[in-house]
Amino acid sequence: MSEDDFWKISACLHLANNADPESKTNKLHKIETFHQMFETLWQRFYVLNCDLTIDEAIIPYSGRLSFLQFIKGKPTRWGIKAFLLASSNTGYVYRMKIYAGKEKEKSRIKGLVENMLQNLEENAHIVYSTGINF
Repeated sequence: MSEDDFWKISACLHLANNADPESKTNKLHKIETFHQMFETLWQRFYVLNCDLTIDEAIIPYSGRLSFLQFIKGKPTRWGIKAFLLASSNTGYVYRMKIYAGKEKEKSRIKGLVENMLQNLEENAHIVYSTGINF
């Protein structure tokens, strides 16, 4: 595909309605349904083993964004911060939460862990965490 064709298709691709009132308050509104679709597919096609890890990752991004993060010590320092629930053995991502700024509902650590481990309470899993910067 040529670059011109890519930009023509990209101009027609739109994932969300800008007139929706949620677009004013939710920074991830435009990709929310797309993200949910991918997460559903990840969970449908992978059976978790007992060893899981919750870790942070940086998705490289150099454009302008209100929730762009800098994490010292990462190979890619600037980007979109995401928290991942993944298999410790294979690295397969089972659940992902994109950090779009401070949330008000719960304490940060408790809310993140509860959200990541939702619907996994009935199974026996060992969850590891490696120095997440909350």
